[in-house]
Amino acid sequence: MPLTPRLFILALGSLYRSIQAQPAYGGVVLPGSGGPIRVSIVGYADDVALYVATLEEERVTLGLIRDFGAVSGLQLNLDKCAAICLHLQGPTGLHTGMEI
Repeated sequence: MPLTPRLFILALGSLYRSIQAQPAYGGVVLPGSGGPIRVSIVGYADDVALYVATLEEERVTLGLIRDFGAVSGLQLNLDKCAAICLHLQGPTGLHTGMEI
């Protein structure tokens, strides 16, 4: 494997770890056949899905992604981004402050 894809994987790995290390980030709990499953980050190549349970988690996560982009030069492609609300108690809608 060429060096560039390996560096990309290492860079994304550091982003994943920094997000998961945040006390305000817990992901979501989904039902599973063997009991509840906690899901926080799922990624394949350059596609990433982040699961947040609260607006605070969303705010913290997007802040980390912006900081990561400022350091690494990697940015979100907003044309390919989406926010999906599966269940929200309280105000509904996008709360990212980003045009998604």
